[in-house]
Amino acid sequence: MAKKNEKADKSVGGKSGPAAKADKAASGKADRPAETKPAEKAGKGEGGQGKGGKAAAAKADKVEKSTEKAPEPSGAKEGDKAQGPSLAARVVEGVKSVAHAIAEKLGVGGDAAPAAEPAGKRHGFRRRMVGRVTSNKMDKTVTVEVVRDALDPVYKKYVRRRERYKAHDETNQYKVGDRVEITEHRPISRDKRWLVTRLVNRPVEE
Repeated sequence: MAKKNEKADKSVGGKSGPAAKADKAASGKADRPAETKPAEKAGKGEGGQGKGGKAAAAKADKVEKSTEKAPEPSGAKEGDKAQGPSLAARVVEGVKSVAHAIAEKLGVGGDAAPAAEPAGKRHGFRRRMVGRVTSNKMDKTVTVEVVRDALDPVYKKYVRRRERYKAHDETNQYKVGDRVEITEHRPISRDKRWLVTRLVNRPVEE
């Protein structure tokens, strides 16, 4: 028995039974942290992956919510687009109705009149005056005297004013004494800016 105890003491490192047990317990405790540290690290790594997974899931939820909310503005835009043509159509119809009413008042044949009239023949406002032919000696030109009453700026009385205009007569049909209507025209020559449009009356020849 003594030999066995000596062998046990030698195997423990030359210590007695209780001391050897204490050393074994201390050695076991010392060995455990070394074994558990990798496990803790692994656990931490798994925990980090778990946190990362939660963050990724939260981002995915945000993306899904944004995609769910995105169609609402697009739907609103589609609604606006749907309303746009209707408003434009209403405006066009209103303009057409006003144009039709004006054409009826003026005695024009509705919408067909603007299409029938060429764009090149449209003119703005042009003055018209009525006067008497005083000379027709020139070729295709007559001199028209226009008489009008004008207010004198100083005496505040109406004074008769006479002005003479050279007007174009293409066919040389107007004679001296004829009362004609002349209309403003683009420059035809150096002095001619008027055109004889119609004969108002002609004096009776005895």
